[in-house]
This record gives sequence, C-alpha cells and structure tokens, in this order.
Amino acid sequence: MLGKHEGSIGWADGLIEKLSFGLSETHPVRLFRYYSSDKKTFWHDMHYALELGILLSGKMRREYRKTQLDLVPGQVWLCNMWEPHGFRITQSPCEIVFFEIFPPMLVGTHFAEASDLNWSAPFYVTPQHRPQASDLQARQRLLTTARGLKRLLGRLGSAPVLLLRLRLLETLLLVCERWTPAQTPQKWSADSLERMSKAIQMVFESKDRVTTQFAAQACGMNRNVFSRMFTQTMGVEYAEFGLRYRISAVAEELHRTSTPLKMMAGCWGFADISHLHRCFTRYYECTPSDYRRRFSTDGKTRR
Repeated sequence: MLGKHEGSIGWADGLIEKLSFGLSETHPVRLFRYYSSDKKTFWHDMHYALELGILLSGKMRREYRKTQLDLVPGQVWLCNMWEPHGFRITQSPCEIVFFEIFPPMLVGTHFAEASDLNWSAPFYVTPQHRPQASDLQARQRLLTTARGLKRLLGRLGSAPVLLLRLRLLETLLLVCERWTPAQTPQKWSADSLERMSKAIQMVFESKDRVTTQFAAQACGMNRNVFSRMFTQTMGVEYAEFGLRYRISAVAEELHRTSTPLKMMAGCWGFADISHLHRCFTRYYECTPSDYRRRFSTDGKTRR
C-alpha cells in the first residue's frame, strides 16, 4: 500500500482528519447515511477521500465544476480526491448512503484472478464518463444494495472495518458491472507507489507549496516520470493535489476560526489575499468571506 498519513504528520493531525474523515490505512472506509426533508438543502465540498454514494429516495442534483448530474433513486455518484463537488435536493424527502474511502487503499487492492481490475479508475475519469445505473434493473439492484448498507449501519452502528471494505468492493463491482474505462491505466511497481506516498506526505506536512520538481527529487525520480506516475495513479496532477489540499485547509479554518484572511493567505503559501481569493473562488464558487458567513454560527465563527 501507499503508506499512511495518520500518526506521522505532526502539526496537521487534526486538520488532516477533518479533511479525510479520519481515514487511514487501518480505517480505510467509512459508511454514512444522510436524510433531509428540506428541498432547499445545498452543500459544496472538497476533500481528500474518494466518495461513492447511492440515492435511496427523493431526487438530487450533483454538481461538479463543469457538469451537473440529476439522480433518481438507485443511481450513484462518485468523487475523486480534492474534486470540487456539491449537491442540491430537487425532490424531498431525500435519503442517501455513501462511502468515504482512503485513496491509497484502492490503489493497493489487487486480486490475482482479476489482475486487470483497477478499483480507482471510475473515480478518476471525468464525471460524465463515470459508471451509472441507467436502466431500471440496474437501479433496483443498487437500491437493494443501498438498503442493505442502511441496515448494516442501523444494526452495528460502527461496522467492523473489514466488513465495510468488503461491502465497498461489492458495491463497486456492481456499479462497474457494465462499465469499461476508455483507457487501461498503467500499472506501477510497489516501490514506485511507495515513493509516491512520500510525495503525498510532503504535501500534508507543509503549509507551503511543494513543487513537482522538489517532490520528484525527494523521491529519487525523474520529474516527468514522477509527474506521469502520480497523475495516472491518483487521477490528479501533483501540483493540483497540493493546491486543493491547501484550499481545503483554508476552507476548514474559515469554518472554525476567525483568523484574518491576510494571515491565512501567508500561512498557507499564497502570494497575497488576491491570490487566495482567486484560487478559493475557482473551487468553491464563492469568496472566502462569503464562505465564512455561510458557515458561521450566530454570526461568529468558532475559535
């Protein structure tokens, strides 16, 4: 496996846990249920974890930067690492179940009898090319799966880690049953993947920008080889991975602190407030100030 990011990060432990749902090598999958009777519900987010969800009831619009997907019961959505995404409830009441997944876990999952199966592939393609249950029979099968996941949550509260991993893989197999990626991703050696995990750690351990060149040198790799390996394996360029992490960290601070934007910009490796403003708006589709107001409690952000 790629290596873990929990327990060796130092100052960022709490922040990383918030941005990754507490996922790690030893707890690589979490399962959630969400219910809302409010048609006005809207949420916008970006996080390290991969996400796979199934709509149980109601209707929902999943929003990505350049794509909108309208879902009916039995249909699914997927999100890549640090992929800006949101949802709107278009018919209530609305109920969903969804997995949050530690990305290195899927990269490191292999079975000899299905050696060509790439568990990460459906997350890494663009939203409009991801697998979807388009016919009634497929939707009914996924609804049955979703109800089983809901019962699992209700019966066990916190389901055993290994059982959650098995349920995730079963769900992914069902979702991808009739889906084939446009290209077969290149496979990398365990040594190469271990080097890449070091590059991921470098992002998590620094508030400043980590360049692709610097990461490649630290991993003992040619820049172009490293860049290609990271993009093909993790589904996002290394520089973009780092930027999205820093933007997500800023969003978390906006939510829970009253730190001035100027101080935040300098702390997280942005040239100035204007630079932070441009990058933040690009992903969250609102200004940092608007985001802070949206999530403030009684007009004040939490310290």
